[in-house]
Amino acid sequence: MENPYESTQRNILSRIINNMTRLNQSVVTMNQELKIINAKNQQLCTVATICDNYQESVQFNLTTTDQLKPAANK
Repeated sequence: MENPYESTQRNILSRIINNMTRLNQSVVTMNQELKIINAKNQQLCTVATICDNYQESVQFNLTTTDQLKPAANK
């Protein structure tokens, strides 16, 4: 005798498998986009570090040459 729920179970299992396949594809796409974002963030961190180092150098040079003026209060 054939299971009356077999067809329903097969359909549900097929939907689950299809949904998992789409989910896996979405996760792969998201991971690729995150790699791109991380690479751009790394470049931004490098630029920020360069700017910080430049600012510290300017501050040091102005201090050692007595050319540093106090900040104006607004």
